[in-house]
Amino acid sequence: MKAAAKYISAILIILATIFLRHSVADDRKAPMIAHWYGDKKAAVSLRFDDSLDSHVKYAIPRLNQYGIKATFMVNPGKERYLENKDFWETQVPAMGHQLGNHTMHHHGAKTPAEADFEIGEVSRLLWKLYPNQSKLLVFASGGGAKWGGKDWEQASEEYKLVAKKYNLIDLYDGKHPAFSVRSKNGHTAVNDRVQAAVQRGEHLPILFHSIGRPGLKERIAAIYHGYDLNLPSEEFDKVLRHLVEMKDQLWIAPLADVLKYETECNQSRVSLVSRNKGSLVVMLQVGTDPSLYDQELTIIIPVDPGMKAVSVSQGANQVVRFHNNDRKILVNVAPVSGEIIISLDKVH
Repeated sequence: MKAAAKYISAILIILATIFLRHSVADDRKAPMIAHWYGDKKAAVSLRFDDSLDSHVKYAIPRLNQYGIKATFMVNPGKERYLENKDFWETQVPAMGHQLGNHTMHHHGAKTPAEADFEIGEVSRLLWKLYPNQSKLLVFASGGGAKWGGKDWEQASEEYKLVAKKYNLIDLYDGKHPAFSVRSKNGHTAVNDRVQAAVQRGEHLPILFHSIGRPGLKERIAAIYHGYDLNLPSEEFDKVLRHLVEMKDQLWIAPLADVLKYETECNQSRVSLVSRNKGSLVVMLQVGTDPSLYDQELTIIIPVDPGMKAVSVSQGANQVVRFHNNDRKILVNVAPVSGEIIISLDKVH
């Protein structure tokens, strides 16, 4: 009996080993959702608050020169915005930058009804400016602004419900920290944060205010607080150059795009349906609302050596954005549940 038991035990161990090896081999061929769009190592978002003149005159032209798209949190009711109204509402969206909801006047609200105006009017404006994008926007309540006499973080639920009503991602909810750039933490500090984000595979939102020579307000703040929120133009240039140098490792995108991707990635699954010599069929299951979450997802699909994708379709749509890499395919698809079909051919 003991000999038979040992024999059966040995057979079970052999079968388990074969099963585990088979499972590992299958896992290596299993599709997966990339941690970041384009299978980059980390994500970086540049955010600029308060629709300042220096954004119009310096920051945006420099961003365009380097091919970087950013997020600008605007106050459409303030004079400095109105002086550049056509630029903000016509030119900036056409350049590919995104505008975010920073309230109409940056002074908070005394009542929920006033908050609905301060927040809602900006959302309605931005929806018109970006008709082909979802209504999910980023929202920042404004530093120092009071809501019913309290800072936004301590304001009553009535005010928070206003933000939810307009499908806003609340950047001050304690879940979205950002690295605030000040005059004393120039490009070296920013670049160090970027390097750390790459090592950790994280998203780094970088928050700027004024760019260039500090104005009277910044100089007074520097005396009162011991720092100011101005970054000299030469320091800003060094930050942009460093980001461009690291573009192979970084997904540099507006804030809403990155936050959408994070949520979609966490609430989606991908699995292999079938595999043969000429095609692969993959099932994508998405848990987010596609009317709000419209950022493309990157799917990583392993393939056999010597094979490449020649076409990819998602439902009735042909997918244009795919890339053949070493033994894998990167496919950028809409965050919609359904089958993805990849046609394969040999590498010639």
